Amino acid sequence: MSEEFNSFFASIFTKEDLSNILPVSKRDDSAPILDLIRIDEERFRKCMTMLRADKSPGSDDISPRLLIEIADEIITPKQRFYNKSLQTDGSVSEDWRTANVCPIY
Repeated sequence: MSEEFNSFFASIFTKEDLSNILPVSKRDDSAPILDLIRIDEERFRKCMTMLRADKSPGSDDISPRLLIEIADEIITPKQRFYNKSLQTDGSVSEDWRTANVCPIY
């Protein structure tokens, strides 16, 4: 059955023509600079309180319920971590650039 699903979904997707993709240009000076962005603790706290405890964990396998319960203890270190990442030429760790994507049929 899974092979049939795979065959069907593979047959309806199209391959894009990659020959018409424009080259990436140098950084535009009008674009925002990441090291000017600051994440304050209040904004971080607001985001943490907006988490839904009934949702499933992310790719890190940490339950949103746990994050809500320990929010007061992790807000300051996480906020500093995010700001440090933004200040160091906007680079982020490899883990932040990957995602587990699962199609739901």
